[in-house]
Amino acid sequence: LPPGFALPFGAGALLGRVGLAYAWDTDAESTTAWSLADSASTAGTRVVAPAPATPWATTAWLGWAVCFGLLLLRDARHRRHFLRVLREADPIRDACVLESCDAWRLRLGIRRRVRLVTSRARVAPFTAGWIRPTVFVPAELLTAGRRRALATALGHELGHVARWDALWMPLQRVIERLYFFHPAVWLASHRLRAGREQLCDALAVESGLVPAHEYAEGLLDVLGLRLRGVAAPALTPTQRRIAMRLRAVLTLDPTRRPRRGWVLATTVLVGSFLLPLAAAQG
Repeated sequence: LPPGFALPFGAGALLGRVGLAYAWDTDAESTTAWSLADSASTAGTRVVAPAPATPWATTAWLGWAVCFGLLLLRDARHRRHFLRVLREADPIRDACVLESCDAWRLRLGIRRRVRLVTSRARVAPFTAGWIRPTVFVPAELLTAGRRRALATALGHELGHVARWDALWMPLQRVIERLYFFHPAVWLASHRLRAGREQLCDALAVESGLVPAHEYAEGLLDVLGLRLRGVAAPALTPTQRRIAMRLRAVLTLDPTRRPRRGWVLATTVLVGSFLLPLAAAQG
Protein backbone atom coordinates (compact mmCIF):
# COMPACT_ATOMS: atom_id res chain seq x y z
CA LEU A 1 0.00 0.00 0.00
CA PRO A 2 1.18 3.61 -0.51
CA PRO A 3 2.93 4.96 2.60
CA GLY A 4 0.52 7.90 2.75
CA PHE A 5 -2.49 5.58 3.12
CA ALA A 6 -3.20 5.13 6.80
CA LEU A 7 -6.08 4.93 9.25
CA PRO A 8 -6.20 6.76 12.59
CA PHE A 9 -6.79 3.49 14.43
CA GLY A 10 -4.22 1.48 12.47
CA ALA A 11 -0.95 0.01 13.65
CA GLY A 12 1.02 2.88 12.08
CA ALA A 13 -0.85 5.49 14.10
CA LEU A 14 -0.37 3.56 17.35
CA LEU A 15 3.32 3.04 16.68
CA GLY A 16 3.69 6.71 15.78
CA ARG A 17 2.53 7.70 19.25
CA VAL A 18 5.50 5.94 20.78
CA GLY A 19 7.94 7.17 18.13
CA LEU A 20 8.40 3.84 16.30
CA ALA A 21 6.66 4.68 13.02
CA TYR A 22 7.68 6.91 10.19
CA ALA A 23 5.75 8.81 7.53
CA TRP A 24 6.77 9.59 3.99
CA ASP A 25 5.04 12.83 3.03
CA THR A 26 6.61 13.56 -0.33
CA ASP A 27 3.84 15.93 -1.33
CA ALA A 28 4.32 18.04 1.77
CA GLU A 29 8.10 18.09 1.27
CA SER A 30 7.79 19.15 -2.37
CA THR A 31 5.25 21.86 -1.47
CA THR A 32 7.56 23.21 1.21
CA ALA A 33 10.49 23.21 -1.19
CA TRP A 34 8.55 25.18 -3.81
CA SER A 35 7.37 27.66 -1.19
CA LEU A 36 10.93 28.27 -0.03
CA ALA A 37 12.08 28.67 -3.63
CA ASP A 38 9.40 31.27 -4.35
CA SER A 39 10.25 33.18 -1.20
CA ALA A 40 13.93 33.12 -2.01
CA SER A 41 13.41 34.30 -5.59
CA THR A 42 11.18 37.12 -4.38
CA ALA A 43 13.86 38.27 -1.96
CA GLY A 44 16.53 38.14 -4.68
CA THR A 45 18.30 35.19 -3.11
CA ARG A 46 20.00 32.61 -5.27
CA VAL A 47 18.11 29.31 -5.39
CA VAL A 48 20.13 26.10 -5.47
CA ALA A 49 18.75 23.43 -7.82
CA PRO A 50 17.92 20.05 -6.22
CA ALA A 51 20.61 17.39 -6.44
CA PRO A 52 20.16 14.72 -9.12
CA ALA A 53 19.15 11.20 -8.24
CA THR A 54 21.87 9.18 -6.57
CA PRO A 55 23.69 6.60 -8.72
CA TRP A 56 22.70 3.72 -6.47
CA ALA A 57 19.00 4.43 -7.05
CA THR A 58 19.47 4.35 -10.83
CA THR A 59 21.47 1.14 -10.54
CA ALA A 60 18.75 -0.42 -8.40
CA TRP A 61 16.06 0.44 -10.96
CA LEU A 62 18.15 -0.97 -13.80
CA GLY A 63 18.81 -4.15 -11.83
CA TRP A 64 15.10 -4.53 -11.12
CA ALA A 65 14.23 -4.03 -14.79
CA VAL A 66 16.78 -6.62 -15.94
CA CYS A 67 15.65 -9.24 -13.41
CA PHE A 68 11.98 -8.55 -14.16
CA GLY A 69 12.61 -9.01 -17.89
CA LEU A 70 14.50 -12.26 -17.36
CA LEU A 71 11.69 -13.65 -15.22
CA LEU A 72 9.14 -12.74 -17.90
CA LEU A 73 11.26 -14.49 -20.54
CA ARG A 74 11.45 -17.62 -18.39
CA ASP A 75 7.66 -17.57 -17.90
CA ALA A 76 7.15 -17.14 -21.65
CA ARG A 77 9.37 -20.13 -22.41
CA HIS A 78 7.51 -22.20 -19.81
CA ARG A 79 4.18 -21.19 -21.34
CA ARG A 80 5.36 -22.06 -24.87
CA HIS A 81 6.28 -25.54 -23.66
CA PHE A 82 2.81 -26.29 -22.33
CA LEU A 83 1.11 -24.69 -25.33
CA ARG A 84 3.15 -27.00 -27.56
CA VAL A 85 1.97 -29.97 -25.50
CA LEU A 86 -1.64 -28.86 -26.03
CA ARG A 87 -1.16 -28.35 -29.77
CA GLU A 88 0.27 -31.84 -30.18
CA ALA A 89 -2.43 -33.46 -28.04
CA ASP A 90 -5.50 -35.25 -29.39
CA PRO A 91 -9.08 -34.95 -28.08
CA ILE A 92 -10.19 -37.74 -25.75
CA ARG A 93 -13.05 -39.69 -27.32
CA ASP A 94 -13.44 -42.43 -24.70
CA ALA A 95 -17.14 -42.34 -23.71
CA CYS A 96 -16.43 -43.47 -20.14
CA VAL A 97 -13.87 -40.71 -19.59
CA LEU A 98 -16.19 -38.07 -21.07
CA GLU A 99 -19.07 -39.27 -18.88
CA SER A 100 -16.81 -39.09 -15.83
CA CYS A 101 -15.85 -35.53 -16.76
CA ASP A 102 -19.52 -34.55 -17.15
CA ALA A 103 -20.28 -36.08 -13.73
CA TRP A 104 -17.54 -33.98 -12.15
CA ARG A 105 -18.81 -30.86 -13.92
CA LEU A 106 -22.33 -31.34 -12.64
CA ARG A 107 -21.23 -32.13 -9.10
CA LEU A 108 -18.86 -29.12 -8.94
CA GLY A 109 -21.33 -26.72 -10.53
CA ILE A 110 -19.29 -26.02 -13.67
CA ARG A 111 -21.43 -24.71 -16.53
CA ARG A 112 -18.60 -24.13 -18.98
CA ARG A 113 -17.72 -26.80 -21.51
CA VAL A 114 -14.49 -28.56 -20.57
CA ARG A 115 -12.29 -30.03 -23.31
CA LEU A 116 -10.20 -33.12 -22.56
CA VAL A 117 -7.02 -33.82 -24.53
CA THR A 118 -4.25 -36.39 -24.24
CA SER A 119 -0.86 -37.33 -25.66
CA ARG A 120 2.11 -39.54 -24.83
CA ALA A 121 4.05 -36.59 -23.40
CA ARG A 122 5.22 -37.36 -19.87
CA VAL A 123 3.62 -34.28 -18.39
CA ALA A 124 1.47 -34.19 -15.28
CA PRO A 125 -2.21 -33.32 -15.69
CA PHE A 126 -2.84 -29.59 -15.97
CA THR A 127 -5.56 -27.12 -16.92
CA ALA A 128 -5.25 -24.24 -19.42
CA GLY A 129 -7.74 -21.48 -20.16
CA TRP A 130 -10.51 -20.13 -17.95
CA ILE A 131 -13.25 -19.19 -20.44
CA ARG A 132 -12.92 -22.42 -22.45
CA PRO A 133 -10.87 -24.64 -20.13
CA THR A 134 -8.83 -27.51 -21.50
CA VAL A 135 -7.64 -30.33 -19.26
CA PHE A 136 -4.60 -32.31 -20.35
CA VAL A 137 -4.51 -35.96 -19.29
CA PRO A 138 -1.39 -38.03 -20.05
CA ALA A 139 -2.02 -41.21 -22.03
CA GLU A 140 -0.69 -43.36 -19.18
CA LEU A 141 -3.71 -42.43 -17.05
CA LEU A 142 -6.13 -43.71 -19.72
CA THR A 143 -5.05 -47.33 -19.43
CA ALA A 144 -7.32 -49.85 -17.76
CA GLY A 145 -5.17 -50.13 -14.63
CA ARG A 146 -5.09 -46.38 -13.95
CA ARG A 147 -8.79 -45.65 -13.45
CA ARG A 148 -8.28 -44.63 -9.83
CA ALA A 149 -5.50 -42.20 -10.75
CA LEU A 150 -7.62 -40.88 -13.62
CA ALA A 151 -10.56 -40.13 -11.31
CA THR A 152 -8.23 -38.28 -8.93
CA ALA A 153 -6.66 -36.27 -11.75
CA LEU A 154 -10.02 -35.30 -13.26
CA GLY A 155 -11.49 -34.34 -9.90
CA HIS A 156 -8.49 -32.21 -8.98
CA GLU A 157 -8.20 -30.42 -12.33
CA LEU A 158 -11.93 -29.72 -12.51
CA GLY A 159 -11.60 -28.32 -9.00
CA HIS A 160 -9.22 -25.77 -10.52
CA VAL A 161 -11.80 -25.05 -13.20
CA ALA A 162 -14.57 -24.57 -10.62
CA ARG A 163 -12.39 -22.14 -8.65
CA TRP A 164 -11.31 -20.17 -11.79
CA ASP A 165 -7.68 -20.75 -10.84
CA ALA A 166 -6.57 -20.36 -14.47
CA LEU A 167 -7.54 -16.69 -14.09
CA TRP A 168 -6.11 -16.02 -10.62
CA MET A 169 -2.81 -17.86 -11.01
CA PRO A 170 -1.43 -15.59 -13.79
CA LEU A 171 -2.40 -12.53 -11.74
CA GLN A 172 -0.54 -13.97 -8.77
CA ARG A 173 2.48 -14.65 -10.99
CA VAL A 174 2.53 -11.02 -12.18
CA ILE A 175 2.65 -9.81 -8.58
CA GLU A 176 5.45 -12.29 -7.86
CA ARG A 177 7.46 -10.93 -10.77
CA LEU A 178 6.90 -7.28 -9.86
CA TYR A 179 7.98 -7.87 -6.25
CA PHE A 180 10.52 -10.63 -6.85
CA PHE A 181 12.91 -8.94 -4.41
CA HIS A 182 10.49 -9.17 -1.45
CA PRO A 183 10.75 -12.36 0.64
CA ALA A 184 7.24 -11.90 2.05
CA VAL A 185 5.76 -12.07 -1.46
CA TRP A 186 7.47 -15.40 -2.18
CA LEU A 187 6.42 -16.79 1.20
CA ALA A 188 2.80 -15.71 0.67
CA SER A 189 2.81 -17.12 -2.88
CA HIS A 190 4.14 -20.45 -1.64
CA ARG A 191 1.37 -20.64 0.94
CA LEU A 192 -1.24 -19.64 -1.65
CA ARG A 193 -0.16 -22.38 -4.04
CA ALA A 194 -0.22 -24.99 -1.28
CA GLY A 195 -3.63 -23.81 -0.09
CA ARG A 196 -5.01 -23.79 -3.63
CA GLU A 197 -4.04 -27.43 -4.16
CA GLN A 198 -5.59 -28.46 -0.85
CA LEU A 199 -8.82 -26.63 -1.67
CA CYS A 200 -9.09 -28.45 -5.00
CA ASP A 201 -8.54 -31.76 -3.20
CA ALA A 202 -11.25 -30.82 -0.71
CA LEU A 203 -13.71 -29.94 -3.49
CA ALA A 204 -13.12 -33.28 -5.17
CA VAL A 205 -13.57 -35.28 -1.96
CA GLU A 206 -16.58 -33.27 -0.77
CA SER A 207 -18.31 -33.92 -4.10
CA GLY A 208 -18.84 -37.52 -2.99
CA LEU A 209 -17.82 -39.07 -6.32
CA VAL A 210 -14.56 -40.47 -4.92
CA PRO A 211 -14.02 -41.56 -1.28
CA ALA A 212 -11.18 -39.87 0.55
CA HIS A 213 -9.00 -42.97 0.78
CA GLU A 214 -9.40 -43.75 -2.94
CA TYR A 215 -8.59 -40.14 -3.82
CA ALA A 216 -5.40 -40.29 -1.72
CA GLU A 217 -4.41 -43.60 -3.33
CA GLY A 218 -5.06 -42.14 -6.77
CA LEU A 219 -2.84 -39.18 -5.92
CA LEU A 220 -0.06 -41.59 -4.98
CA ASP A 221 -0.59 -43.45 -8.25
CA VAL A 222 -0.13 -40.22 -10.21
CA LEU A 223 3.04 -39.46 -8.24
CA GLY A 224 4.32 -42.94 -9.00
CA LEU A 225 4.29 -42.19 -12.73
CA ARG A 226 7.09 -39.62 -12.20
CA LEU A 227 5.62 -37.18 -14.67
CA ARG A 228 7.13 -33.77 -15.21
CA GLY A 229 5.53 -31.22 -12.95
CA VAL A 230 5.10 -33.72 -10.09
CA ALA A 231 8.14 -34.39 -7.92
CA ALA A 232 9.35 -37.92 -7.40
CA PRO A 233 9.19 -39.28 -3.84
CA ALA A 234 11.98 -37.48 -2.00
CA LEU A 235 12.53 -35.18 0.94
CA THR A 236 11.90 -31.99 -1.00
CA PRO A 237 9.62 -29.02 -0.28
CA THR A 238 7.31 -30.19 -3.07
CA GLN A 239 7.08 -33.67 -1.60
CA ARG A 240 6.38 -32.25 1.85
CA ARG A 241 3.54 -30.29 0.27
CA ILE A 242 2.21 -33.52 -1.28
CA ALA A 243 2.36 -35.20 2.13
CA MET A 244 0.45 -32.27 3.60
CA ARG A 245 -2.20 -32.69 0.90
CA LEU A 246 -2.54 -36.39 1.69
CA ARG A 247 -2.99 -35.71 5.40
CA ALA A 248 -5.58 -33.03 4.64
CA VAL A 249 -7.54 -35.39 2.38
CA LEU A 250 -7.54 -38.26 4.86
CA THR A 251 -8.62 -36.03 7.77
CA LEU A 252 -11.24 -34.09 5.80
CA ASP A 253 -14.70 -33.91 7.33
CA PRO A 254 -17.21 -33.46 4.47
CA THR A 255 -19.97 -32.49 6.92
CA ARG A 256 -18.11 -29.44 8.21
CA ARG A 257 -18.92 -26.28 6.31
CA PRO A 258 -16.37 -23.44 6.04
CA ARG A 259 -17.13 -20.24 7.95
CA ARG A 260 -16.49 -17.82 5.13
CA GLY A 261 -18.25 -14.92 6.85
CA TRP A 262 -16.01 -15.08 9.92
CA VAL A 263 -12.90 -15.46 7.77
CA LEU A 264 -13.81 -12.45 5.63
CA ALA A 265 -14.63 -10.26 8.63
CA THR A 266 -11.41 -11.21 10.42
CA THR A 267 -9.35 -10.56 7.28
CA VAL A 268 -10.86 -7.08 6.82
CA LEU A 269 -10.35 -6.10 10.46
CA VAL A 270 -6.81 -7.43 10.74
CA GLY A 271 -5.87 -6.02 7.33
CA SER A 272 -7.23 -2.59 8.19
CA PHE A 273 -5.16 -2.58 11.36
CA LEU A 274 -1.87 -4.06 10.13
CA LEU A 275 -1.48 -3.28 6.43
CA PRO A 276 -1.47 0.55 6.49
CA LEU A 277 1.69 0.79 8.60
CA ALA A 278 2.41 4.41 7.64
CA ALA A 279 1.55 6.89 10.36
CA ALA A 280 -1.66 8.84 9.87
CA GLN A 281 -1.09 12.24 8.29
CA GLY A 282 -3.18 15.31 8.44
